[in-house]
Amino acid sequence: MMSGHLYQDRGQCSPGWSPGGWKNVGGSEPDWNSTPFQYGIYDPKATYTQGGSGKKKKCGRNSKNQPECYLEGTTLSEALGYYGLGCPSGLVSVCHLPMATILNENPGGSTGNFAGHFVAALLNASHSGITYVITPSQLVGLYNDPSTIPEPYTGNIGSFLDSTW
Repeated sequence: MMSGHLYQDRGQCSPGWSPGGWKNVGGSEPDWNSTPFQYGIYDPKATYTQGGSGKKKKCGRNSKNQPECYLEGTTLSEALGYYGLGCPSGLVSVCHLPMATILNENPGGSTGNFAGHFVAALLNASHSGITYVITPSQLVGLYNDPSTIPEPYTGNIGSFLDSTW
């Protein structure tokens, strides 16, 4: 799937899940429990915004598919620290946020888009059931030096990562 200096024999690679898949807490997959990270802690006392009405509703026991009902969760910085890695310079502004928040709120305009792609790729690389095409260390390398992104995606990290799920 990839060639050049990013090549590492990882056996048969499998596609990962997209940012949209990883933020979907109501689905059966992808499974955050198959990673060393936590989506968050369900809080039945939290509230979420119902539809486009702007009305707040209490999470209760039956709103486990609402991202706003989850608190805390592993931050991007903590996840990278698990691998002994630092935050890529382009994502420093969101590194303190929980990964689920980055996926769901997409903060920071284009930085948010790249951050959501980064989080999904990091989760894919960390999932025990996925033999993902890149490692966490390689992922950080791509963000720190976009010139290393393979052709035909050179310089476009979003398009490259889109091709891996």
